[in-house]
Amino acid sequence: MRPTRRGLAVLALAAAAIALGQLFGARSLDAVAVPAIVVLTAGLVQVALATDPAVTRRPLSPGFAGETRTVTVEVDGGHGVVALSDAVPDGVVASGSTATVTPPATVTYDIRSDHRGAFVLGPTTVGVRDVFGLFERTAVAGDEHTYLAYPPVHEINATGPLDAWLGRQGGTDRQTVTELREYVPGDPPTDIHWRASARHPDSLLVADYGESADDGGVTVVAGADPGAVDEMAAATASIAVALDSANVALAVVTPDGTARERDAILSLLARTGPGRPDADADIRIDATQSDTVVVTADGRETTFDTLRTPVDDAGGGDSDTRPLAGEPTTHAEREGHAEVTRS
Repeated sequence: MRPTRRGLAVLALAAAAIALGQLFGARSLDAVAVPAIVVLTAGLVQVALATDPAVTRRPLSPGFAGETRTVTVEVDGGHGVVALSDAVPDGVVASGSTATVTPPATVTYDIRSDHRGAFVLGPTTVGVRDVFGLFERTAVAGDEHTYLAYPPVHEINATGPLDAWLGRQGGTDRQTVTELREYVPGDPPTDIHWRASARHPDSLLVADYGESADDGGVTVVAGADPGAVDEMAAATASIAVALDSANVALAVVTPDGTARERDAILSLLARTGPGRPDADADIRIDATQSDTVVVTADGRETTFDTLRTPVDDAGGGDSDTRPLAGEPTTHAEREGHAEVTRS
């Protein structure tokens, strides 16, 4: 337990009043010293008897590099005022990770990482204060949580070395929705379920239909030098999402393991490090320290920059990538989206 700045000021005032009273015997100084001592004693007792609050962290869904996510921390129990500070790791920008509340309370703040990775949030430091703000006792509460920032995903050309797989689409029953999930950059705009998304204004939902997977399957093997892992991860994530959206059975092999489902692949790529797996590949992705990502597929070799979809001259300026899908792109889609929104 320690006095706050306000507590130190009151302590100094009380001490000065007592000293002057001893020297000059001025009764008027007792009017200052006695209330100060009473307040200090009350604050000290309140903090000493207060129990530490419980801190609960709500699950935080992964995001892509550059996206903003909202952290929610619930504070309950204890008495008095609680000063809360959540530990934020390097590589994550946080806005409002400290707060002063009276339990029970819910504290929210935004985080963003401009790079892929696994970032540990927490634990939470709580400072229990008396109602006058004179004394504070600190404790560590709550659990840590690992936040995953996926590598960025860019749209891919359906031509070139990947056309053998991206050009094959499984049979689709567009009348049967097997699952609704959150939109991931690279999903076809035609799969966005506008009616369901209208009921969830904070996110876009994509419908997974009854599709027959490609029989052949594709193994993507990705490796990188120590200084080029981020480039490799972005290229592999982009190609994997494109293949998955084309309904191709998929396995992605990295120096840190193998994954087959989309979320598992993105989680693996958020964590993977340098190295080159020794595995047979249908598509091989190799990133060097020269910032060149080489993609070898169907006996042909190209660079990842060549595979990225260029922006149309009418709408993209100087950028070399098309904005990721997510809004209605045709007149019919815009009309349908507007109708759902109005309803």
